[in-house]
Amino acid sequence: MTKNFDELEKQAETVRTNVLPESNTAGLVGGLFKDIVAKLREAISSFRNFPSELIGKLSVRSTEKNVVIDSTRYVYDPVSDTCKESTASAEIPCATMETAGVMSAEDKALLRKLEDKFIGGSSVGVPSINFSQLDTLNDPTTCCMGGSSTFYGVVASKVGGGAINMGVLRLFSDDMSHVVTQVLTTHQIYDSNKHSWSGHSDSEIYTYSRSYNFNAPHLTADKGAWTEWQPYVEPLIKKMILGTGGSVTKMENSEIANIWDRN
Repeated sequence: MTKNFDELEKQAETVRTNVLPESNTAGLVGGLFKDIVAKLREAISSFRNFPSELIGKLSVRSTEKNVVIDSTRYVYDPVSDTCKESTASAEIPCATMETAGVMSAEDKALLRKLEDKFIGGSSVGVPSINFSQLDTLNDPTTCCMGGSSTFYGVVASKVGGGAINMGVLRLFSDDMSHVVTQVLTTHQIYDSNKHSWSGHSDSEIYTYSRSYNFNAPHLTADKGAWTEWQPYVEPLIKKMILGTGGSVTKMENSEIANIWDRN
């Protein structure tokens, strides 16, 4: 069994400290050399299991266009059973503002616009629009085409600063781009007599709809104008309610539920 380095060191120390000449016999000194040779063979055998190429010292320098990394390598040569030294270099283009990802002033301005457009700084992924700007979504050729968003978070200015999401808006057109229809779900209450929004309800959720007459011949609003916001009711339910002689705006939820149960 090959001796370890501690054992070899003890043997060498014994030879070194022997005072009498006859103490360092041929067997003692020769045995030490044989043990050292055996250890070296074991070390070389273990070294062959290492990677065939080792990287030594590295140095970095720069040129006008590149960063150059020089390395000293030690490559194992199985023929001579030794490691031979070699050198190699790698060149990397110097980083510019563009390649390093540093944004220009124009890029930063665009990013700010995108952050303003999306709720929560674009983390939610749903574009937002201020409640006061709903009228601007009125062109089916731009706001309802493929690739355009048809779902918005509706925000309003918050007391003390900032904005709060106060509803969700669905936006779509027809297959001939005659209208732009908005369907708004919110806690806000629309007063059709005053033609304005008049407060909100904490316990009720309302859905309203309206359409912009882009080129529709049979719409209550003239071309280039919005219809009035109306409570949105599914056509089937609306027919059932009107069939009873009742008014949609005056019926309670329980009455609507009773009509639904009967049908």
